[in-house]
Amino acid sequence: MKLKRTNLVGRIANFSSLVVILLLVVFLIWATALIQQATSEVKTATFVSDTYRQLLYTLAKEEALQYEYALHPSTVIRNEDLTTKG
Repeated sequence: MKLKRTNLVGRIANFSSLVVILLLVVFLIWATALIQQATSEVKTATFVSDTYRQLLYTLAKEEALQYEYALHPSTVIRNEDLTTKG
């Protein structure tokens, strides 16, 4: 009787260990997918941020050239303004 009980306890322990390992594998797969999604979102946000920063720089340069041309009209500033628009 004692041998059967020891056998049963051993099987339950093995089964429990297998369940824990399977749960860990599922958790790791889920965590990997979550990290990949977050990485993708960060890449997209960085691209949008860089594009926005470049747009702001270009607009500021354009406004500065227009302001300079309004203060001191000259062909050099006008040509520089035309090259930035083209």
